[in-house]
Formats: sequence, structure tokens, C-alpha cells
Amino acid sequence: MPQNNVPTIDRDQLIDIVRNLVSIPSVTGDEKQVMDHVAAFFDKVGIDYVVSANDPKRPNVIATIGNGNGPTIAMNGHLDTVPISDPDRWNTDPLTGVLSEDGKRIFGRGSADMKGAVGVMLYTMLALKDEPLNGKLQVHVVSDEERGADFGTKHILSEIESGRLDRPDYVLIGESSQLKVRNAERGIFGFNVRFIGRASHTAAARVTGINAIAMAARGILALEGDIDKEHPAVGKPVISVNMISGGVVSNVVPGECTITVDRRTIPGETDQTVLAEVRAQLDAVK
Repeated sequence: MPQNNVPTIDRDQLIDIVRNLVSIPSVTGDEKQVMDHVAAFFDKVGIDYVVSANDPKRPNVIATIGNGNGPTIAMNGHLDTVPISDPDRWNTDPLTGVLSEDGKRIFGRGSADMKGAVGVMLYTMLALKDEPLNGKLQVHVVSDEERGADFGTKHILSEIESGRLDRPDYVLIGESSQLKVRNAERGIFGFNVRFIGRASHTAAARVTGINAIAMAARGILALEGDIDKEHPAVGKPVISVNMISGGVVSNVVPGECTITVDRRTIPGETDQTVLAEVRAQLDAVK
């Protein structure tokens, strides 16, 4: 691919592309509207694309430019976001894409993770679409990154393996990395832990009751904290207890409590080794 004659960047156009993406709500599971917007963008600028989905409500858009006489480079980015937990705590409308006064930041849900990067990818396709690329440049705009990628990148990989989509020679993933090149990523291992106590009336809490929420609290404190290991490419593993469910009414000692744990793994760890560590930590506070 050519390294000279790079088109001048139209900063205002790039900002508009990103802000338009930010303005469309796309919480994981509800990505169709933003993906339709991406498809309309490619229609407008005359770039070929295909839509690939194992759920029509959660599509992925794959666009391609270039002549194919060389390697294929694919840029991969997701447009699903986590929910807006408390809109009142935002200083700006999270679905507006507000440009900061100095023009260096865009504030809005997904601007950093990762609509900003996808906007750059869309602009790159637009800027290079008429250049004589000896090869192909693709962008894989995907759904479902935040919750496991079954409807997004994993689906794309299965389509590539089956031959229904072309296999790229190189893939650039635009997740935030402080502009450092990284060739690895932490894995995801999620699990639930159920604590079994003994239900009773509050009046008998210290006689016959065993409070499962109190048991869970000890377990949470045992699990939460820094993990003393590290990998040079991805840093340390992370564990976070992110959900808790227990109790039925206010005057009954809870007999059960379940916590949901998100564990990010590093190369060399397996589900089995992580579970062994978790069991040891929980056994220590029984």
C-alpha cells in the first residue's frame, strides 16, 4: 500500500463523524440503529460493504476498499456501549457528543470506548477510497463487544473460517491503548458464587439464622483486591465483584446470596487455575 500522498485530514468532518456516532444510543443488545447509520454512511460515500449477522437486530458492517492486489488489512471496532448509569451526574448530555472548548475532546457515551476510534476508521476509509491501494483495507464495525462478542467479532471469525468472508492478513483493533502498540489482550472469565445460609425471622437472627449476605460480604472482601502477578504485554489480571442478589423481604434473614464476578485473565492463566485461586480465597474466610 502507498505511503506517500496521504490526503489532508479534514478535522471538522472527522469530528462530525464521531459526534454522529455518539448521538445514537447503542447499549449492548440494541445496536441496530447505529449499525444502520454506518451502512447509510457507506452508501452515501460510495464504499462497498456487506452486513453480516447471526441476529438481524444485532448486525455487523464490513466495508472494503482497494484493488486486492496485495495484503488485506482489517480495522476492527465495536459500537456497543455500556449503559448510562446516572445521566444526572454528567456535565453534558451523554448522547450529544459535546466538543470541549479547546477542541481536543468529545464528551459522550462511547466516545472513548470506542466510537471515537470507529469514527477514525470510517474517516480513514473515506479519505483513502480513491487512492490506488495495492491490497485491501477493510473496517469491521461490530456489535456485542461488551458482553462476549458472540454476535460481533466471534460471529465474524466464524464467517471467515467458513469462507463466507475474506480472511485478512493483518488486523488492527482500535481499542484505547494510550497510543501504545499491543499484541495481546486480557481474557474474560465470568462466574457466579452462591452463598447458602439459613433463613429465619429477624427476631431469631442470632439464634437460628445464618445470614447469606454477611457470608457474601466476607467473600467479596476476600476476592476484591490486587492480584500479585503480571504479564509484560497486558499487565496484571483484574477481578471485580459487579453484582449481588440476596434476600426476599426486610424482616427475614437471607438464606441465599449470589454474587457475579468478572475476572480478566492474562496469558498463562486458565479457567481451572482461576477457579482454584477463587476457591482457596473463599475457603479462607468460611
